[in-house]
Amino acid sequence: LFPPLSSSGGGGGGGSGGPIPGTSSKPAAKWGAGAKPSFAAKIAPSRVTSVLNIPLDEQRVSKAGVPAQRSPQEICRDVMRRTGTDIEMNVSKDRTLTVIVSGKAQEVVAAKKELVQKFQTAIRAEVNIPKQFHKFLLGKGGARLTELCHQTATRISIPRADEESDVVTVEGSRECVEQAKYQLNLIYSEQAKLDMRRLDIEKPFHPFIQGANGERLKALVGGRSVRVHVPPASVLKDDISVSGDKEDVAAVAAAIQAIYDDKKRNTQVLNIEVNKEQHKWVVGPKYANIHAILRDLDVVVSVPDPGSESNKISLRGAYPALAQAVTEVLAKANSVVVKEVAAPLWLHRKIIGQKGANIKKINLDSPNVHIDCADRGAIELQGPPDEVERAYQTIAAQVKELTDTLDFAEVSVPGEWHRHLIGRGGHNIPKLRDQPNAQVDFPEQHANAADNAAPHS
Repeated sequence: LFPPLSSSGGGGGGGSGGPIPGTSSKPAAKWGAGAKPSFAAKIAPSRVTSVLNIPLDEQRVSKAGVPAQRSPQEICRDVMRRTGTDIEMNVSKDRTLTVIVSGKAQEVVAAKKELVQKFQTAIRAEVNIPKQFHKFLLGKGGARLTELCHQTATRISIPRADEESDVVTVEGSRECVEQAKYQLNLIYSEQAKLDMRRLDIEKPFHPFIQGANGERLKALVGGRSVRVHVPPASVLKDDISVSGDKEDVAAVAAAIQAIYDDKKRNTQVLNIEVNKEQHKWVVGPKYANIHAILRDLDVVVSVPDPGSESNKISLRGAYPALAQAVTEVLAKANSVVVKEVAAPLWLHRKIIGQKGANIKKINLDSPNVHIDCADRGAIELQGPPDEVERAYQTIAAQVKELTDTLDFAEVSVPGEWHRHLIGRGGHNIPKLRDQPNAQVDFPEQHANAADNAAPHS
């Protein structure tokens, strides 16, 4: 079958073994008396060792009368050179060929795969795995199957999608085929433990399942090996999916169904009219107010989309919590008011004050009021009713005082004369602005236009 393997010690014979000729067999040096290891030395990469046993009846033989083209030693040296591994061979008394491969993990796998192809006859085995689980054997883009073939040094064939067959075939050495079969059955058994259910839960009841900020659903899942997918509010779908371990899926699905059945049976819907402008106060920042009502009263508050013109807000829950939720919604809607103070644009700068000093003073007394001096003849106040009223009275008084003591006029000057009023490099502007008790403003766009205008004669 194979020519006798020579040993490095000079002894021959089919039953002897040792390193492949040309490879190093020098033992590692031992520490001498009083010697200490050098911890500064670079740590060598981790190595693994794999043993391949090939019985006589599984060894490849040359055809009768045809001499082998290369000896086993030559084949091993070639594999060692290409994979960077160390290989030792030995033939026992029963003619079993033992090959020991050492090196880095990936290199050992590659070397072992080549040695199996060269030295061992291939067998073919079948594994029955239900077709619906074949996708788990393949993995994304077939990556899992490719990795499995590489690790086990086998060829695995899975029926095409259009074939009605459960049979998966494995080809390779007996040992490798057994490893591949074990891995295939392991994947199958793991996936067989999993389950996925879709529950038909009407969209308006989804918040009851999730709870405020998803707290109820998190508590429901707990430490179970399940994943629950609830469609977001923007997706108009009823079904909720539950996937994971079979027993856990059954428990969580039953709990969700029980919540739905209870709320379907014991809750009612109440609609109230609230001005569209006040809806955002009902919702609160990041839906905080709606979540608080759901957490405290177990009532779901549904507000129309911002693009809708409807004023209707729907509440779903059980009495008496439903009546209390209506009170909460109306309180939130009226918790913020918007009020305007009529003030001509030319007064805005005076009301704001230098570097916003006047506005800051008003906010000290009304800290929750937002003051917007928009580019129109009004100042908008937004905030709690009592604070808005105080700010309104303060600003209204300032507007009255300023309009009683100051006046404003616009002088229409043809554009071609603007440059003469401004002067070269704006020389005249400071003189005009320094007039006693007067302030002269030149719109920036007019000044730019004047710079480009041609003089008029």
